[in-house]
Amino acid sequence: WVLADGEAQAGVTLHRIDEGIDTGAYIAQQSFSIDGCMTEHAVYVQAVKLGAILLIDALSCLKSGALLATVPPNPAIVSTYRSLPTRDAVRSFYSRCHRFFRCAELWSE
Repeated sequence: WVLADGEAQAGVTLHRIDEGIDTGAYIAQQSFSIDGCMTEHAVYVQAVKLGAILLIDALSCLKSGALLATVPPNPAIVSTYRSLPTRDAVRSFYSRCHRFFRCAELWSE
């Protein structure tokens, strides 16, 4: 969705799980820039890499016996959950020359 919306940045949040969708207290966050030519696959791979680093850091902290610092979500910032795209959203994505992946990306990861 960040590509479809023309965002310049994406990010990963590690948070505690509660009864809502992505509503738990934040443990860590990391953002990254989106290149205008990035595919959905490239954004996904970058998010997974950063998420893995955040998770490893959090697990190392727990292993050492330290408590994880958490920050409650800011109620002034409205977060939204977006489901899988509709066919029309995919058509629109392609019509603006975006791509979900390039074959060369699949072989380089």
